[in-house]
Amino acid sequence: MKVKIYARNKISKEIQESIANTHIIANKELQIITLPRGFISVDNEHRNYGAFDSDGQFCTASTFWRFGKKKRTPRSPMDIVDYIDCDAVYCGWGMTFHFGHFLTEGLGRVWPVLDKKYANCKYVFIQKPDIPFPKYARKILNLIGIPDENIIVLDKTTQFRNLIVPTQCFDFRTAISKRMKKMYDTIASNVTPENHDTYEKIYFSRSKLGANRTFGEVNVQTIFENNGFKVIWPEQLTLDDQIYLAKNARVIAGVAGTALHLGVFMKPNGQIIQLKRNLIPEDCSDVQYLLAWLQNADITFIDASVEMKRTEHSTALPQIIGDTKYLEQFLNDAGFIWQKNDFKRYNERKEYSKELVKAILAKVLRRVSKPFIRIIALFGKDKQRRKEIRTRLEDKIKNIFAK
Repeated sequence: MKVKIYARNKISKEIQESIANTHIIANKELQIITLPRGFISVDNEHRNYGAFDSDGQFCTASTFWRFGKKKRTPRSPMDIVDYIDCDAVYCGWGMTFHFGHFLTEGLGRVWPVLDKKYANCKYVFIQKPDIPFPKYARKILNLIGIPDENIIVLDKTTQFRNLIVPTQCFDFRTAISKRMKKMYDTIASNVTPENHDTYEKIYFSRSKLGANRTFGEVNVQTIFENNGFKVIWPEQLTLDDQIYLAKNARVIAGVAGTALHLGVFMKPNGQIIQLKRNLIPEDCSDVQYLLAWLQNADITFIDASVEMKRTEHSTALPQIIGDTKYLEQFLNDAGFIWQKNDFKRYNERKEYSKELVKAILAKVLRRVSKPFIRIIALFGKDKQRRKEIRTRLEDKIKNIFAK
């Protein structure tokens, strides 16, 4: 596995340091604890979740780890309100607000399904009642070998005949186990694609994501397309097709984000090319490195952002990429045929600037209106009603600049 970085010194240093801080979870570090009549404590108000034995003692194996640190660990359990007479695997917080997070963190405790002993257990995810468990999450679990009838989504503290608690085999941005590869390989082997065409080189594009697209990407993807890459818009395909395309590709390229995570389904010894879309050094390079490591894939990071206001990887502000000297250097080193004018074919700078001004004004308005919204919400008759009032007013303010 080779790592190449085309970036300014500060960003290059950040990427190297974040990669150096990752590690591989050895099999001996993973464990499965069985709790007779154990229960899952659900505290949605404070977002604290965990497994407890029948005596109310916290099971440390259920600790939620993120960035190498303990997160939202409950000090004491909530009162049990339900009982299900089955053997259940504790899968933790569903992470289902985002496809990429479910594909990584959401599967962090699902690995017992690879063992016949636990294949027919129920797999339990915690999900707040106001956030539906998405179809793509069920689809991924189906592909890994968990049918719908064995998926339980909890929003209240529940006891089970036997609660099985596996430790995490993925720690976001920090660590990964080869158990994840086994799960990804299982998923890839079970896909039934509608589109049977395959391509050796794929560019996964964000250019049709509407408000979430990356400005300037059309120029970049066209250069890749002219050099043998097939441009794919993942949102236009079924999940099976996305996985099928990835597992048959040798090279995957694109702007940093969830689409590149599909590289976990590639055959070993491939290549991943990630274009950085923000100027703040911190991004998802460490996550992408860990996922590439699973497949022993070479990975290249390219500093491609030309944004006017520095943003983080995840942001409400628009982002734009273009002809940085780092991207140009990569194109030359990789033997691409291109011209300087290729970056000027579609000029999105003006539109990007307009969206940037709108986003900044919206952010200022939200900040200024926040205390007034809280005051108005006090007229709600109860906590739930006050929350509804706040949400409605915040949405109205957000929509002011949506058009």
